[in-house]
Amino acid sequence: MFRVRHTLSPSRIYGMLYYPNTWYEVSRQVYNKVRNANGWEVENLEETVEAPADEIVEEVVEETVEVVDESIDLSTLLKAELQALCDERGIEYKPLDTKAKLISLLED
Repeated sequence: MFRVRHTLSPSRIYGMLYYPNTWYEVSRQVYNKVRNANGWEVENLEETVEAPADEIVEEVVEETVEVVDESIDLSTLLKAELQALCDERGIEYKPLDTKAKLISLLED
């Protein structure tokens, strides 16, 4: 599939009128005629290869988790949040431990 957009004034090609700044899906014949012409933007959608959305989301989530882990200021977290971090990292703690104790466990 091919898309074209004319950026200047209205233009007529093979009997069809193309208005400025509007994308049109066209045949290969029209695409070949305008692909190197001045004032035309073209897209060859057949050459575009898109990755599945699931893979993209997984990569972004992994990167975000890494950035968040590096920039956490433990002193600003609540005791419950510190306990949740200990649970995620498999660190054992006592329910009566203070925030300072939990922070020291997480920093080790």
